Amino acid sequence: MESRKAELLERIESDSEVLLDFFRRFIRCPSPNPPGDTREAAGHIRQLLMRHGVDCRVIAPNEIMPNIVATFDAAKPGRHLALNGHIDVFPVGDGEGWTRDPWGGELVDGRIWGRGACDMKCGTTASIFTFLYLRELRDELHGRLTLSAVSDEETFGPYGARYLFENHPEVFGDCCLNGEPSSPWTLRFGEKGPLWLEFTVRTKGAHGAYTHASKSATGVAAKIIGELARKAGGYPGARGQQPRRSSRSRCCRHRSGLRCGCLSNYPPRHGKSGRHPRRAQGEHGRISVHFRGGHPRAKRARCAADPG
Repeated sequence: MESRKAELLERIESDSEVLLDFFRRFIRCPSPNPPGDTREAAGHIRQLLMRHGVDCRVIAPNEIMPNIVATFDAAKPGRHLALNGHIDVFPVGDGEGWTRDPWGGELVDGRIWGRGACDMKCGTTASIFTFLYLRELRDELHGRLTLSAVSDEETFGPYGARYLFENHPEVFGDCCLNGEPSSPWTLRFGEKGPLWLEFTVRTKGAHGAYTHASKSATGVAAKIIGELARKAGGYPGARGQQPRRSSRSRCCRHRSGLRCGCLSNYPPRHGKSGRHPRRAQGEHGRISVHFRGGHPRAKRARCAADPG
């Protein structure tokens, strides 16, 4: 077995240019979610599998979000291992702030640049080639191996992994390995689930010229955000601060003039707020806060705050 491992490592090294070429072309297939159209990127995967004689299924509850599934049975009985990775990536916004083409897949000084280079077209590429290499050795192996390259991960998978789990659970097997970015020296067991909390703040409201006549729903909401951040151990990402239980807490939208970021599960790089001097004071505002806690599934809770 040790000699076989050494052979595999040598094979990977000799195929490095092939892997890098596939990976860079993968990045050049734009798949931002939203809107979530991964057809070009999925086609890139299918072409590689077909060249290697691999039959695969396309499961697409949403036609623009195909999921690619391939499997093989080894020669000897055993357990079922699944390899999973996603095809879609976060949006790139208006392109401001990018020093290189986010869809370029440029190789510069030993680094590959582009949206998805980290999260997670690299990990998905690794899973795809792992599947191909092990398939060649299936006469020596035990059990079954399944590859699933899924869409719609960035918006919580209603047409991707969650759909497969609910309708095709056989693709996940006895154990699932996923190459989400961490580091080559980190192995994570399990994953936390998100807890969604939505707070509605209501005040009686007033004309903008009479700011003393009513509390500001925006101001009250801002205080709630600050208090939640303090209870969670500080604002995530702040230098020198490590959250105790929550890895993220943020406001994503606020109806009374505050908007941050483009996705609720993507830490915002910018925020906008504004107030017209003659507008009425906000009668109510809404904030959404996303925690990652020890919940196996997403849960939603709504709380109302009436400051009087």
